[in-house]
Amino acid sequence: MMEKKNSKAEVSVSQAVDKEALQQKINTYSDLLYRIAFLQLRNNQDAEDVVQETFYQYIKRKKDFATPEHEKAWLIKVTLNGCRKIWRSAWYRHIDVAPEEELPAGLEEAAGSGMEDSILEKERNREIWRQ
Repeated sequence: MMEKKNSKAEVSVSQAVDKEALQQKINTYSDLLYRIAFLQLRNNQDAEDVVQETFYQYIKRKKDFATPEHEKAWLIKVTLNGCRKIWRSAWYRHIDVAPEEELPAGLEEAAGSGMEDSILEKERNREIWRQ
């Protein structure tokens, strides 16, 4: 029974050391990773989410790196991959088109006729090439 108490104490000490080491890594790399993510995404919340996800993956990894440079490179690569993941997401690519009634009067006519004209021209060209 005494061994279990000692092992629990050892575990809590090692967890405290790990938490301190993790906090040191976060303090060291979070600014760099945030700047990289923000430059890629141009959005504060998305950049913060990517950095948080990066450190979450760092915790899950549970392996030591050969050198601090390797660790830094891995964190940067995971951050860039997180940015790419957001770029590929459907909500990020979604473009909201305003309904016609919200368009200014001059643009309403131009938008409708220009699109229709281009579609009709494409159809005419297809018919010409088919003959």
